[in-house]
Amino acid sequence: MEKVVMNDITLIRAANGLKLSPDGKYAVYTVIEPDASKNEYHYDFSLVDRCTGNVRRLTYNGKNSGALWDNNETLLFNSVRKEEDTPEPIDEKTVFYRL
Repeated sequence: MEKVVMNDITLIRAANGLKLSPDGKYAVYTVIEPDASKNEYHYDFSLVDRCTGNVRRLTYNGKNSGALWDNNETLLFNSVRKEEDTPEPIDEKTVFYRL
C-alpha cells in the first residue's frame, strides 16, 4: 500500500446536497471537484433518473450551488455566470437561475 500524499486530495470528488423531486422520480446533487491549479473547488449539478438509474451532468461552469426543486421538472439554483452576478463585498445579492 502506498502512502497518501498531498496531491492525492486533488483526485477526490464528492457528492453533496441530494434533493428529490416532489414526485420522487429524480434526484439532483452537487458534485464537488478540486482544482489544484487554481486552488479552488468547482461545484456542478448531476441528475439521477431514479426509474432508470441514468445519471446526467446538468451544469459545467463550476460555480453552482443550492439547487432546489421548483416543481417536478424545474430546478432553481444559485450561480455566478456573468460579471454582474458577482456581489460586491457589502451587497446582499443572490442570483438564481431556472433549469
